[in-house]
Amino acid sequence: MQRVFLLVLLFVAIVPSTKSFVSNFEWQNFKIQNGKTYKNIGEEGLRRMFYGTNKIKIENFNRVTRGTFRLGVNQFSDLTLLEYALFFAPTADIQSNGVPYTAPTVHPPSSFLYTAQGFTSPVRNQGLVCNSGWAYAVATTLQIYYASTTGNLNSQTLSAQNIIDCAGGYTACRRQVPQTAFDYLTKQSQKLFTLTEYSDNPLGTQGMCAPPANSNNGKTLKSYSNIPDGNDELLKSVLNYVSPVVIKLNPATFEFMHYKEGVFTQPTPILKADHYVTVVGYESAQGSSQGVWFVQNSFGTTWGENGMMRIEMNSDKPISKSAVFPLN
Repeated sequence: MQRVFLLVLLFVAIVPSTKSFVSNFEWQNFKIQNGKTYKNIGEEGLRRMFYGTNKIKIENFNRVTRGTFRLGVNQFSDLTLLEYALFFAPTADIQSNGVPYTAPTVHPPSSFLYTAQGFTSPVRNQGLVCNSGWAYAVATTLQIYYASTTGNLNSQTLSAQNIIDCAGGYTACRRQVPQTAFDYLTKQSQKLFTLTEYSDNPLGTQGMCAPPANSNNGKTLKSYSNIPDGNDELLKSVLNYVSPVVIKLNPATFEFMHYKEGVFTQPTPILKADHYVTVVGYESAQGSSQGVWFVQNSFGTTWGENGMMRIEMNSDKPISKSAVFPLN
């Protein structure tokens, strides 16, 4: 990452931009809103220029493309697309210990959404220190799953930090996958605690595994299952009759990086990257309206639609990839 940054710095020094002017007022607001600090004046100047350049691209997209979604400035806007993409390292598929799932023969309804029923998990922000979307997606999925199976509309937030520290191993912040978290809970018979009992690491990265001593609390899980890649019809069934679902997608496009609102049409990424999110519902196409998937991310509430995303249903681009869900 440092080498890439230096190369970018050299390029900027040779080819300065005259179109990326950002006022002091706007720049200070961006830093305050996103909690940004920089090592020195040189780095801040470079970040300010990246922000200005990205803002122009965002404005051009919204003005020219006129598609089904719009972009907006967010916490990633002082990064280059390459820097952002490198943060989300590609992950390798691992041997799943999930059990088979047989879907009911009844056809699922045309729409379903957990949040519409009151079963929610607060949108969290994984930050830019530890690539821990896999853990946040699992914690979000399990919280909504437990809430819906018990009818508890006031469930406590489950700790993604618990998963990062105790299930992640030495790749918790780099190339980890959700199956590891599910194996930790099922094969190792471990518990998942709430955020109150297992708080976030203030550094935003991995810490020592330290579950609460002598606690009778904590959620348990007997088993989990997987959805074959590309089987979006099965995904609908699982959402209706079992649980939200963790999926893998590629976030390494300028459009995903700066998604703000609307129905996202998946572009073709030119860079390899992996990120995990939670599918919490869907709405099938009706009349002139297109079908959409409802997805909860871990980029905070300033990204997307208050941290959520709608993705276009497209048989040529199914979203069921490395999909996994709890199954007691």
